[in-house]
Amino acid sequence: MKRIIAIIVCVVILGAQIGVYSAWTAEEDGYETRYYPQLYKLQSLKVIPKDDGHTATSFVTRREVIEVAYTLYFAGRPRKSSKDDYLAAEWIDVSPNTYDAYILHNVYQLGFFTGKTDENGNLYADLDSYVTCEEAVLIMLRTLNCHNFPIEYKNFDVYIEKYAEEKGWLENKILLFAQECGLINYTALYDDRVFMVPFLDLQKATEPMMFVHFVGVIDRALYMPIWNAFHGPEPSYLIDQLTESAKYYDEE
Repeated sequence: MKRIIAIIVCVVILGAQIGVYSAWTAEEDGYETRYYPQLYKLQSLKVIPKDDGHTATSFVTRREVIEVAYTLYFAGRPRKSSKDDYLAAEWIDVSPNTYDAYILHNVYQLGFFTGKTDENGNLYADLDSYVTCEEAVLIMLRTLNCHNFPIEYKNFDVYIEKYAEEKGWLENKILLFAQECGLINYTALYDDRVFMVPFLDLQKATEPMMFVHFVGVIDRALYMPIWNAFHGPEPSYLIDQLTESAKYYDEE
């Protein structure tokens, strides 16, 4: 738990020192000039597939979010031919030996995605449904935290709850936490690229996430510092890992 607190404190301090909140929204005129450079870069890094049919204001599915979480952690997108006979949990809406089973096996074991439970206690993934802003941001937070220290996700979720309690947050806890960490609603005055991140309305936490916001969150995550014992005392960045892997990655 101390390690979790240490890494979050570092990120919060970073955001507080060099960040201010943006007032832009996805609906504002001219946002395309900020959105498209981010999108093209993520596509070139193979984080987001090309020609996926999205517009800036279309909604994102859970499958797309966990695919990106997988990509950020393993520095490469899952291949469409990937299949898995074993499921990390019994999902009533996912069959074994499928691409979805392969993705779920990885992201569930790592704690990025926990699924939902129906009224009978059955676990289901609901991958084709739209993901809420809150759920998508939480998956990204878990992914970043796991990249720093591979720990059980429940400890991290509990930490967010305790942090929110200390702050007196009664609602929108996950988005407020992400905002303090600098994952959303973040700008750096000296960095024009980061200044492109759109504003994510905290009051829309339970609404479907628009693609333009999803692109902004992913792009920001690539430039957040990661401290890992294997890499020494200096932070590393996902952008560097993905840039290197994109040279050798061949999409199917």
